[in-house]
Amino acid sequence: MVGPATSSDVLAEELNFTQAARRLHLAQPALSRAIRQLEGYLKVTLFIRSTRKVELTDPGRKFVYEARKAVHYSERAMQIAVRQKRKDSPKLIVGYPSFCDLEFIADLSFTYDPLFRCRVSEIGQPFS
Repeated sequence: MVGPATSSDVLAEELNFTQAARRLHLAQPALSRAIRQLEGYLKVTLFIRSTRKVELTDPGRKFVYEARKAVHYSERAMQIAVRQKRKDSPKLIVGYPSFCDLEFIADLSFTYDPLFRCRVSEIGQPFS
């Protein structure tokens, strides 16, 4: 099933209903109907259609930008969940000398990428 974020994104790239429908493996009328339903739901015109071309409106550009981010973060959330289940997340192990700035170390351990498991330990101390 093709969601509204994907269909609007592909249409925004192609700016042609026939080509976008082909990329999405849909019939062109189904794509047109899906976009009309999305616009009806939002009560916003995302695309200006003419017999010769399709253009994004300003709200359409913003919608596509935000929809791309939403798709990216939902895919990332799925990756994180799968990795956590398998416990095979890459590890980032940081050792620091006792004279190191502890504020920097505290910041480091809380700002790491969630795709990585981070372990911070003073050099000479066992890693947990």
